[in-house]
Amino acid sequence: MEFTMENIGGITVFKLEKKLDSLSAPKVEKELLPAIKETGKYLLNMSGMTHISSAGLRVLLMAAKKVKSTSSLMILCEVPETIQEVFDIAGFTALFVIKDTQQEALAELQS
Repeated sequence: MEFTMENIGGITVFKLEKKLDSLSAPKVEKELLPAIKETGKYLLNMSGMTHISSAGLRVLLMAAKKVKSTSSLMILCEVPETIQEVFDIAGFTALFVIKDTQQEALAELQS
């Protein structure tokens, strides 16, 4: 798993690549959850992901709960079809706003 974080116009952009599974989930959890602050705007770009396991879903669920408990906003973008199918089955589609492109997501977060 590769996990990067950058700031684009006041929006924290996290990029996940490869597999988010039981081996990589603890690292992502350790970096992602503390980065979510009150009133922040966050974008999770999943374009490079190839696999997500239940451990990965748990990390995303924890992030969604943290965002909901604060005045923060989080949007997911560029979710690969295979990951989108897992989200649909697990009911995660209802938890997140998902945009097709990073530009669409950034535009919505900036509005």
